[in-house]
Amino acid sequence: MINAIKADDVEKLKELYKGDILEEEEYAIHIAAQNKSLKCLTYLVDKQLKSKNGRGQTALMISCENKFLDGVKILLGEAGMKDENGQTALMIAAQSNFLEAVMLLKAELKQQDGDGFTALIYAAQENNPEIFLT
Repeated sequence: MINAIKADDVEKLKELYKGDILEEEEYAIHIAAQNKSLKCLTYLVDKQLKSKNGRGQTALMISCENKFLDGVKILLGEAGMKDENGQTALMIAAQSNFLEAVMLLKAELKQQDGDGFTALIYAAQENNPEIFLT
């Protein structure tokens, strides 16, 4: 199934999909986000939205890490969720200087992680001043 996701072969994914955790505590939706497999991600949204991997990350967070804008747009239903460190997708987007995602996730702006950091602090740490201007 992983190969089908990596190839963005949604028909093969439909044949093989059983909803299982695949590898390293990752669901299919996480692997689709990681590989920017839009067709597979779209198929999996109704089945695995809000699933967390072994690090507590959602597919939205992974899409932000990988600067996958189409993924971010279809995964906005995961906005506001936090990983095991209390980070949100906005914090990850700010760290990555992913401005398009930051614009879509502004509702998370006041959230803090486990250390009391906000997305603006993450942006400052990564020297991403553009985030402050959005």
